[in-house]
Amino acid sequence: MESTDSADAENEWPYHEYTWSCISADGKTVVDLKPGGREMSVGWTEREDFRNAWLSYRLNEFRSQVDHIRKGMGTIVPVQLLSLFTWNELQLNVCGKNEIDIDFLRVRPVPHPFLRH
Repeated sequence: MESTDSADAENEWPYHEYTWSCISADGKTVVDLKPGGREMSVGWTEREDFRNAWLSYRLNEFRSQVDHIRKGMGTIVPVQLLSLFTWNELQLNVCGKNEIDIDFLRVRPVPHPFLRH
């Protein structure tokens, strides 16, 4: 019975709809998951390989950007210590409070960088 189900699934596989490519996160750019992928249909027996290639691309799509953010954060907080903070603690330590103390600013005005004193 299982072989019949498998054969039916293979016959119903819309191989003409899938190519070895995907749309990137910008929603516009087509990325080949293997050389010439846009021109190659994904066959029934390749479906697992396609899923793995697609998943790998998606999980690593922003690797470069994340690495640069991590490098920049490492100039403020040592990278080895990042995992010790919750996201709230890290935000507070890197960005400071998200509230502005108006009374403090009235008493101590911030000098304008272009004005001479």
